[in-house]
Amino acid sequence: MNTAQSVRLLKEQHPERYCSDPRCLWMVRSRTGDVTPCRKHPEREGEILARGLALDNLSLVRQHAPELATGLDAVVNAVRVRSYRTGLAALDLVSAYFSNQERPFTDDESIASRHLKAAREQIARLSGGSK
Repeated sequence: MNTAQSVRLLKEQHPERYCSDPRCLWMVRSRTGDVTPCRKHPEREGEILARGLALDNLSLVRQHAPELATGLDAVVNAVRVRSYRTGLAALDLVSAYFSNQERPFTDDESIASRHLKAAREQIARLSGGSK
């Protein structure tokens, strides 16, 4: 196995450590947590802050609606590797499941619902789409 093949294998195992461009093998986050942005595919201005806000909102949803944890994991992983359209699709599935309950929301679920909406708006902006 040559070097490029072994790096591709590592990228498949840990996509959050590498540039989000599918063909690029630049490691942006080392095992120790050091960050070195990719020179060929830099993040758009404000993307780091917006992604952080979306992840914070998703964390608050998990706190107030722990039954959504499995679906939220898929959204969080997609957002971490800058795959925003995939994150939106997964978030829409989580939202549909959450809103199809046959009973009124509890206070925690109402809070989770607000944070789901905020996370969706943030991820939609990141993907370049509409709210």
